[in-house]
Amino acid sequence: MDYLLTVWILPLMQKYWAKRKTSAKNLEIEIDSRFALIPGYPNLRRFANGIFTDNHHWTVHEYKAMMKVIMGTLVGICPPEGLMLVREYLHIHRLSHYAVHSDKTLGWLRSAIDTFWKILKAPGGVFIQNDLVTEDYVPPPRLHYFHHYAQSVMEKGALPSYSTDRTEIWHKPLKSAYRRSNKNKVHIERYILMEQTRISAFQAMVEELDLDETQGKGTGSDQSQSIDSGVKSSGTSGAAITDNFTHELDELYDEAVSHTTIARTVTWPKRHRKGWPLRASRTETKLNLPGFSSALRIYIQGLSSSVTTAVDSGRKDREIDPIVYVYGGVVLRYPSWTTEELGRCDSTESRSDHEWKMGHENIQPDKRAMIVERVRAGAEGHTRRDCVLIRSGKRSRGQITSMSGRWVGQVLALFTSQQSMNSSGMKLAYVSLFETVRGPDPNSGLYLLRRTKKFVVIDIEDIERGVHLIPKFGHQVGATEGIKRSIDVEQMRIRTEAETARVGNGDSTSTVTSWLDVMPHYEEFWLNIWIDNHLYKTIW
Repeated sequence: MDYLLTVWILPLMQKYWAKRKTSAKNLEIEIDSRFALIPGYPNLRRFANGIFTDNHHWTVHEYKAMMKVIMGTLVGICPPEGLMLVREYLHIHRLSHYAVHSDKTLGWLRSAIDTFWKILKAPGGVFIQNDLVTEDYVPPPRLHYFHHYAQSVMEKGALPSYSTDRTEIWHKPLKSAYRRSNKNKVHIERYILMEQTRISAFQAMVEELDLDETQGKGTGSDQSQSIDSGVKSSGTSGAAITDNFTHELDELYDEAVSHTTIARTVTWPKRHRKGWPLRASRTETKLNLPGFSSALRIYIQGLSSSVTTAVDSGRKDREIDPIVYVYGGVVLRYPSWTTEELGRCDSTESRSDHEWKMGHENIQPDKRAMIVERVRAGAEGHTRRDCVLIRSGKRSRGQITSMSGRWVGQVLALFTSQQSMNSSGMKLAYVSLFETVRGPDPNSGLYLLRRTKKFVVIDIEDIERGVHLIPKFGHQVGATEGIKRSIDVEQMRIRTEAETARVGNGDSTSTVTSWLDVMPHYEEFWLNIWIDNHLYKTIW
C-alpha cells in the first residue's frame, strides 16, 4: 500500500484516466466498488467499503488480504505496465514466503526481483514518462532489501522464520486495551499495563488449577442433540436451519483438522438435507435444477458396462431414475504440497550427499501441512455455491498450460445416488462448468473463464480443491458502482423481508444472514491464482 499502490500504481492510473476525462475520485470509487464485490472465500477478509473510503491504519494481515485480490480488481482499468509491476511484486511476495528453497526457487526469486526493477526503471517506460520515478531512483530501505532476499535465505534460512508478521498478533491485546482507555498521557501506566498484568496473573492462576479432563464433554453431545431436534422440528425457522448447517460444517472442519493421516479425504455430513431421499426427477424439481436427472442418467450410462448393467436392472436407459440423498456441503482435506515437491533420492546414495529433486518447494508430508476447506452447495438459507477445480481427465488439443486437463465448476448440488434402497451409493456433485477462454493473460497472469451452458455430474473424487473467482469487471470506470448499487438495494430488500417475517412470527432471537452473491451478474471471471500458495504453485 505505502510503497507500491499509493506511490506508483494509483498515480499512474489517475494520469491514465485523466486523459480520458475521468476524475481521480471516480476512479477510487470504482476500485472500492470492485473490492466490495469480490466474492467471499475461506479466510479471505472482505472489504465491504473498499480500501480508500475506510480511512484507518491497515494491519499487515489486511495488506495481505488486499494482495490476494488486487490483481483482479485492477485488470481492465490499470495500464499493462502497472499490472506487470504488481504481478512481479506478488511473485516476490509468494516466493519469499516459501518455507524451503532450492537453487531453482531462489533463481525464480532473483528473476522476479530483477524484472520488478526493470519494469519500474525502464528508460522511456510509463513510470519515468509520468515522473513517478527517475532513472537514478534510489529505493527506500524496505524495497532495497529485495536485492538481499536470496542471499539472506542462503545465509540464515527461509525468510518467514524471521518475518515481523509472526509477532503482529501480539499487538492486538495492546491495541484493544488502548481503545478502551481514555487515551491520555498516562494510559500506558494506568490502563494498558494494569490490563496486561491482570491478564497474566489470571492466566498463571488458571495454569495452576488441576482441571478435570472430563469437564465439558457433555456439552458437545447435548448441543448436537439439540441441533438434531431443531432440524427435525417442523417449525424450525430458516435462520435456525442455516445456523445448524453452518455448525455441522464447522464440526466437520474441526474433525478434518485434527485428522492424523496425510491422505486426501472428503468428509460428508452425518445426515442429509431434510426432505430426502427422493428420486432424481423429483430432486430436480425441488431444487429447481433443470437438467439434473438427465445429467445423472448420462453419468450412469458412462460407467463401465458391468456397473451400468447392475444399476439399470434391465430397464431402459431413459427410465433410469435413481434415489438421491442431497447434502448441504462437504469438507475437503488435501495436501498443501504438489507431487513435484516431494523430495526423492536414489537408494544408493546416503542421506547426507543425495540430491533432492523437486519442482517448486520441498515440503515434507505432514498432517500439519494439510489444507482443510468447506465446500457449500446452496443449503437451506444459503445462497452460496462454491466453485471448485476439477480434474477432467481429457487431453488438451491446443496449447498445453497448467489448466490443461482441468475444469472449473460451480457446485449446484452435492448428493449420493443409488438405484435402490439396498444398493451401494455413489458420492457425486452436480456442477455448472466454466471454459478456459485462453492461456494466462500476459499482463496479469490470470486465466479468463467463461460460464457455459454445460451442467454435468462428476465423481466427488474428481474435485481437486476450491477456487476463488473474481468477476471480469470490464474496462469502464463507473460500471461496477452501478452494479454494486443494485446489489445493495436487493440485499436491503432481503433483510427487510426477513426482519418483517421475524417480527410477524414473534421471534426475537433468530437472525438472518445473507451472502453477497455476484455470480449471476457476470458471465466471465478471472481464476484468482494469488489466493494462496497451493493454488499459486499448482496453476502458475
